[in-house]
Amino acid sequence: MKARTLILLAALALLLISAKHIAYLWTEYLWFDSLDYSSVFIRRLVAQLSVGAAAWLLFVLIVFSNVVIAYRLAGIHRVRTYLTQALHPTAVSRIERMMLVLLFMAVCVIGLSVAVSIARQWETVLKFIYAVPFNLKEPILGQDASTYMLALPFYNLLYKFLLLTLLIALVATVLMYLASSAVDLVAHRRYIASYVRGHISCLVSGLLLIKAFGYRLDMFKLLFDYGAAGAISSAVWGASYTDVYVRLPVLYVMMALAVFGAILLLLNAYWRAIKLIVYTIVLIFGASFIAGVMLPGLVQNFIVKPNELMMERKFISHNIKFTLTAYGLDGITVKNYPVKEEVTDGLIKANIDTIQNVRLWDYRPLKQVYDQLQEIRFYYDFNDVDVDRYYINGKYQQVMIAARELNHELLPAGAKRWMSLHLQYTHGYGVCMSPVNESEPNGMPKFYLKDIPPKWFGPGKQPEELRIERPEIYFGEIDSPYVIVRTKQPEIDYPKGAKAFKMCVYQGRGGVGIGSITRRILFALRFNDPNILLSRLITKRSRILYYRQITQRVKRIAPFLTYDADPYIVIAYGRLFWIIDAYTHSHLFPYSEPIKWGNAHINYIRNSVKAVVDAYNGDVNFYIVDPKDPLIRTYASIFPKLFKPISKMPQKLREHIRYPVDLIWMQATIYCKYHMTAPEQFYNREDEWEIANELFGSSGAVGSLKKNKQRVEPYYVVMRPPGFDRIEFVLMLPFTPTKKDNMISWVAAFCDAPRYGNIVVFRFPTTQLIQGPMQIEARIDQHPEISPYLSLWQQRGSDVIRGNLLVIPMDSSLLYVEPIYLRAEQSEIPQLARVVVASQNKLAMGVNLSDAIERLLGKAMASTATDEHVVEPLRGHATTDTTELVKQLSEEFNALSNSVKEGKWGEFGQRLENLGKLIEQLKEGMGIK
Repeated sequence: MKARTLILLAALALLLISAKHIAYLWTEYLWFDSLDYSSVFIRRLVAQLSVGAAAWLLFVLIVFSNVVIAYRLAGIHRVRTYLTQALHPTAVSRIERMMLVLLFMAVCVIGLSVAVSIARQWETVLKFIYAVPFNLKEPILGQDASTYMLALPFYNLLYKFLLLTLLIALVATVLMYLASSAVDLVAHRRYIASYVRGHISCLVSGLLLIKAFGYRLDMFKLLFDYGAAGAISSAVWGASYTDVYVRLPVLYVMMALAVFGAILLLLNAYWRAIKLIVYTIVLIFGASFIAGVMLPGLVQNFIVKPNELMMERKFISHNIKFTLTAYGLDGITVKNYPVKEEVTDGLIKANIDTIQNVRLWDYRPLKQVYDQLQEIRFYYDFNDVDVDRYYINGKYQQVMIAARELNHELLPAGAKRWMSLHLQYTHGYGVCMSPVNESEPNGMPKFYLKDIPPKWFGPGKQPEELRIERPEIYFGEIDSPYVIVRTKQPEIDYPKGAKAFKMCVYQGRGGVGIGSITRRILFALRFNDPNILLSRLITKRSRILYYRQITQRVKRIAPFLTYDADPYIVIAYGRLFWIIDAYTHSHLFPYSEPIKWGNAHINYIRNSVKAVVDAYNGDVNFYIVDPKDPLIRTYASIFPKLFKPISKMPQKLREHIRYPVDLIWMQATIYCKYHMTAPEQFYNREDEWEIANELFGSSGAVGSLKKNKQRVEPYYVVMRPPGFDRIEFVLMLPFTPTKKDNMISWVAAFCDAPRYGNIVVFRFPTTQLIQGPMQIEARIDQHPEISPYLSLWQQRGSDVIRGNLLVIPMDSSLLYVEPIYLRAEQSEIPQLARVVVASQNKLAMGVNLSDAIERLLGKAMASTATDEHVVEPLRGHATTDTTELVKQLSEEFNALSNSVKEGKWGEFGQRLENLGKLIEQLKEGMGIK
């Protein structure tokens, strides 16, 4: 009876200890099931349990069988002798059996920790089982790329597991024998029983066989290591001359030696010579050091380096070919792009669709404007501003769009009560949308959609595509706590006045039902929150919404994909959706140069999946956009109900997929070097490029602009690419030669169907000097009419913000556009103050793009003043007299500042008087009263 009571109490204690874990596992299943992904959850759970159980059984079998063999052969003699002196023989036998049980339990516990670690590698095991071939063989070992990408990680896992298991078995066996009379290392004449030598020989033989397997795996690693012996050859990523003709044969020899040593030690189980074990181990490891480390270094330094190009030419070719394939650059199209024309009025009219979509609003200053003008309440937040395109009244137009999300961190301390956080403040509301190229007369952005509820302020009637019937945002980019909906406490929908709110009840299908007492207990345990159980506001219809941060949400379902850092919101079918780019990647593609991405290095990547999240319901769908990628096909085989073909994506959403910025950035970085496909050119770096630089941000004094120098970010443009017959939404980026500022080429990645994913590089003639962004920036700083304005604004306390300098190709010409924003010292709202445009030979600044282009063309500006969507033009032209006055103002202001610093107050008064007179002259010249 006592035993039963103890067992019952132990079971109850175990249940209490594991209750939180059980609640977590159960609620996880409920969450997956609510999204129709219960099969994904079960598949992952079964895989983890199966892999862990198999590892545990194999570990216990190997380790405990050796412990039992040692125990049976020798017994624990010394312990037995000690116990016999103190206890009755019957008690000694019981203790020995108990010790054997304890040994078994110890092995099981150690095996459990190993199994848990192995179970986390369930993905590696499943990818090995469901591997899809790449149908691309590398030229050295003749293996398909899938061997490296999908099989090698499993083989490495198996190798490490077996090596660790046998090492633990060896240590445990040695300790067992040391505790017995079979080994005596203390006596004058050391004694080791012959069966001990045989047993140890078998274990070391097994270790050598595993080491032979390790040498075989090392052969595969040659194809993505950086040169021989770790980093000896700097000419090739992957197997170099020394790797193939020295390290590879050495590895074959070492593998043969390890197998021979294993056989020798297996025979030693009969010979039982302990010295043979030691000699075999020393021989193998000594040969490994001499042949594996010293020899490759000697060959590399004294044979290869003096003739590097000749000897590495073949391997450089492999490196180029496989790197281009790994980054999806093998199908790139290269076109010549000679710049033949200056920018003319006819060219502007022929490319008016492009001009009307030039992005003047950078997402960083525009976010500050949205934050100040459209947050409406302090608890709303715009996490990011994204670029997209819509058909607006039949016109293909590029816009900036941002979601107004609820940020619980911004609620005041008094409002952070349980009911407020989890029942009332449940969602954000609506979006703001602005055209990329328009602003109001005061320099603020023109809004197409704004306010709460969202209202249309764009041209004409609101397009059906942009109507929002469900503006509520329950799932967004900002991390949010769980919320419970359909309770007795209505939710705050949006503010209606200073203190009034419109209330609402959630009508969607998102979340998990929480009406039953069992589920309330489960969720109270999961979130460590007793209010879920105790609250009387929760009803049988109530639902709990969690994992509301969209990136976290998709990661819970498909953690094996990597997600883009910039999800973007889309209006479609009267609802709001988030689109997130998802990537498959690896660092094991043969002969491919790696690139740093976040905290990892990768050498293969594909944007194979577009994940879509409903901002209201939280529904998640994964669409395969690159079915040729073997990695995503492997995952689709593992999880057949997880992925859908892109053809299943609703048409209105498919119109808004775009090529990811992160992907083109990595591809461009690689292509800067790997566009050189001739081994000689590649080796000598004769035509290496880099991503162009620009100036961005607050410029400060004109002479200190270098601190704002940065790489041009890839930017989206609606344009008609040269040689194409219609406007396209493309992602582009300019290149310059290494350490030079002139442009050498630019790349465009197409975002619209049917050309989605196509990459075209437009190369300028090598005989033609095309100005790059930094050269245009220098021209702006040196321009006699523009530079004084920048200097004067800065001196007057305004923060001058230089926007992205965009290079806009138009037929056979280039137009450079840079917006300039002003932010007052006491304000956080930047205003679009001017737009600078340039061609190869001319440069002009205007109050808006139309004005700047007309100045560039030398035309009158009267026609632009009446356009209702164009910023009011400057009050008068910047004549030579006006420019001179601005220069004098700048000089006088600098002199006035110096007189203050030097304490020359008499001179200060005179300078101040001169400054006043100059300002009056400038106002008169500009027609300002």
